[in-house]
Amino acid sequence: MADETTHLLSSASSNHRDNNRQHRKALAFILGSVLFERLTFYIIAGDILIFCTDILELSQRDSLTVSLVFNGFAYFFPIFGGLAADISNKRVPIIIWSTVIYFIGCVLLSIVALTSSLDKVLRKDLYYSSLALIAVAIGGLKGNVMALGGLQLNQQAKTINNYFMLYYFVVNVGALCGNFMVAYINAGHSVDMKYLIIIAPVAIVLSLTLLVCGSMCQWFQPEDREEDANEINHITSLQASMRNQNRRRALGCTKPEFDKTLWIIAMLGVLVFYWISYGQVGLYPCYFIVNIEYT
Repeated sequence: MADETTHLLSSASSNHRDNNRQHRKALAFILGSVLFERLTFYIIAGDILIFCTDILELSQRDSLTVSLVFNGFAYFFPIFGGLAADISNKRVPIIIWSTVIYFIGCVLLSIVALTSSLDKVLRKDLYYSSLALIAVAIGGLKGNVMALGGLQLNQQAKTINNYFMLYYFVVNVGALCGNFMVAYINAGHSVDMKYLIIIAPVAIVLSLTLLVCGSMCQWFQPEDREEDANEINHITSLQASMRNQNRRRALGCTKPEFDKTLWIIAMLGVLVFYWISYGQVGLYPCYFIVNIEYT
């Protein structure tokens, strides 16, 4: 029994080190992809008001409506993207195809920005269609990329916490760069605002490239995690059989799942009210500026 356990532990340890290297590389590609995707999103979202008023010649109020609808659906669709991945167990294909749809939407956006000879109605229809494609694509990405990154890690709380801190740092860096570029060009610098849109398809191609490179590093899928967990459980059971009953009982003590669920629900409730307040505060300056026109 002891020899079998030692052999299994040695083999598992070697495989674990090799897998960790691969999964850490995959994690780096995921975070790089998120950086470029967030850069793309905040360039597009930040440019909507300016684009609609200056190029599509909409009123400021109508432009604000377009911006609010786009942002609302971009934050709502990830619910369905995550559910689709959980039901079909095809998280990686959904992410890849969502990025392809994202790219198509960005290309349409660039065509609208650079082709001034298009009919006004057609130009608006293409613009709205591109925003719809991008919002759907964000649903497939935002609901799954974070989870895919978490699957690349072991299940230690400290490692997972560090990953989420790094993930949101990357998201905020992308948001900062995207919003800064929009603000810088809107401040009256020499670059025409419509050329900013060209950055979107370039950035999303870089995001897709990083995802494809990461897929070569052996993604950890939920079924992989289950197989890995079964192997670990088998080794643990062999070890446990060599210990006394009290030690096994001590290792088996965990917090009830019901209490964990209640804690998660309570935290989600707090986050809902936080994001409601955050959204209202963030939208008020736009609302105030738009309504100056009508007072």
